[in-house]
Order: sequence, then C-alpha cells, then structure tokens
Amino acid sequence: MKSLYAALFWLLGGTVIDKARQMDEATAENRERADALKRLLDDMRKQERDNGRAAAGDRPR
Repeated sequence: MKSLYAALFWLLGGTVIDKARQMDEATAENRERADALKRLLDDMRKQERDNGRAAAGDRPR
C-alpha cells in the first residue's frame, strides 16, 4: 500500500512540476508579447509625433 501512495505522490508531484514549468513558459511568452506591444506602441507614438511635426513644418527627429 505504501508503494501505491508513493507512486501516486510521485505522479502528482510530477504533474505539479510540469504545470509550474508550463505556467513559467507561458509567463515568459506573455512577457515577450507585452514587450513587443510596448515597442509597437512606442513606435506608433513616435510616428504620430513625427507626423505632427511634419504637418507643422518642423524637422522630425
């Protein structure tokens, strides 16, 4: 009976570790996506600012 509990504990422990690893990988992917979105937003803001300067006759940076 002890071996059954040990096997069950080992199996559940492995699934918990796998789930934690999957969550960590998903967190890293989400962080990469968030960084990409931030860069895109910064680029869009810069483009909008440059377009406003061009319309006003200023030189873009």
